[in-house]
Amino acid sequence: MVTRYKKILVGIDGSDQALNALHRAIDLAQALDASLLLVTVVDNRAIAMAISNTGNYVMAPNLRDDLMANASATMDKFVAEVKEAGIPYKTKVYTGDHKLELAENLPKDENIDAIVIGATGQSRMERVFIGSTASYIMNNAKCDVIIVK
Repeated sequence: MVTRYKKILVGIDGSDQALNALHRAIDLAQALDASLLLVTVVDNRAIAMAISNTGNYVMAPNLRDDLMANASATMDKFVAEVKEAGIPYKTKVYTGDHKLELAENLPKDENIDAIVIGATGQSRMERVFIGSTASYIMNNAKCDVIIVK
C-alpha cells in the first residue's frame, strides 16, 4: 500500500532553488491534499561570524536580530505563494544546525511525510567547506526526500 504524503516540509533559504522546491511542494500538496511546513533555519555558524584567538565565538552586535529579520522577510515572500495557492501551511523561522533540523529533528517532531528542498542554495565555495545540505538531508532523513533542481 502506498502511503500518501499528508505533511510536507519545505526548506526555505531564499534561493531560486528553494523557490523551485516550493513550487514542486505546492503541486504535491494540491494533488495529495497535504499541508506544508515552510522552514528557515538560520545556521548557528552564520551567527558566529568571528572566532577570537582563544577559539571563542564572538557575535557582532545585532547580527542575530538582523539575520532573523532577513530570514522572516524571505519567508514572507514564500508564504505569499502558498497563500495564493490555498494550501494549508505553518512556518518556522529559528536558529540551529540547519542540516540536523531539516533532516532529523523537524521530521520527527512534526510528523513529516516528505521533505522537498532545492538541490543547491549555497555558493560552490560554501559547499566545499560546509558540505551539501541536500546531500546530508537525503542521506539522513527517515522520510522521503525530493530534491528539486
